[in-house]
Amino acid sequence: MDQGPLGVPSNEAEVYVKIICPKPDCSNVDLSHYLTSQDTTCITVCENSIATYHLEDIGLGTYTWNIAGGIIVSGQGTNDFQVQWGSPGIGSIQLGNSSGEAPLMICVNILAAPVANITGDTYVCLDTPANFSGAGSTGATSYVWDFGDASLNLTAQNVSHSYTAPGSYTVSLIVTAANTTSSGAPSCCCTDTTTWNIVVDSLPGPKIYWVSTLCEGDMTKYWTDASCSNYNWSISSNGTITAGQSTDTICVTWATGPMGTVTLDVDPCAGYCTQPTTVNIPIIPSIGTITGPILVCEGSTEIYSLPKWPGTVYAWSVSPDGLIVSANGGHTMSIN
Repeated sequence: MDQGPLGVPSNEAEVYVKIICPKPDCSNVDLSHYLTSQDTTCITVCENSIATYHLEDIGLGTYTWNIAGGIIVSGQGTNDFQVQWGSPGIGSIQLGNSSGEAPLMICVNILAAPVANITGDTYVCLDTPANFSGAGSTGATSYVWDFGDASLNLTAQNVSHSYTAPGSYTVSLIVTAANTTSSGAPSCCCTDTTTWNIVVDSLPGPKIYWVSTLCEGDMTKYWTDASCSNYNWSISSNGTITAGQSTDTICVTWATGPMGTVTLDVDPCAGYCTQPTTVNIPIIPSIGTITGPILVCEGSTEIYSLPKWPGTVYAWSVSPDGLIVSANGGHTMSIN
């Protein structure tokens, strides 16, 4: 244990924070400047979110709030209140007084929230890749995985993770929709979370080794260091085993991307669990599919993306009209 300045024992730790989306605080908003300014900008919120609002005391005594697009969950009659917002669309916050006037009327833009969805393994061997996919999620621009063992993945839609201790784990996926204003400035980041349960066996599975990310049409080999009497390999339908079946090394030719799988079953084999090992193989297709809106309004900012392939740099271009607001070589970009 480290010693502090006066010889007192002290503990130190480093914490790394990843900012998924720089944004205004849409969950805690001061409405006071709307009383004196001519600001007609709509407040932005996320679908089904709860937001807290504060107004400086202007001497009304009782503050009567009328909400369109949501409901007040606490604070009605006061100058601090909370709103549970509903479905996407346009709402409003209105403050009434005893004379029937509305000293405050603010429009609210309720943004659609993403929906998180996990598919993947429910039982794996110790120290063997467990595969999870967030491909069924909708409206997401980023993915954060918590594997339940203090390990995180902060980038990928489809992930693999090996557990070093047996037991039951709860996997969490947080998806984020990084919204922007019409000028390309950050807006509310809407999120959703879901969980998935997996059990890890006390015995390891056979390890599978291979080299790098592949392109369509590539041929490569896969091998294991497990010493067993039988090797039963299988692959997804977009690949062909060209040599090595029933041995510890196979050759595979891949057809289409973006993903393939290789599975090895060595059961029965002393020292290994009965569950086969499956690994995901990223395959870069010759023609990718860009996701994003195809009908947009002039002046709007929209987000487009390709699958995220490891070790890949993306060079985006737009024609004939449009401005790339952000890309930075990543698999997503914003266009104004």
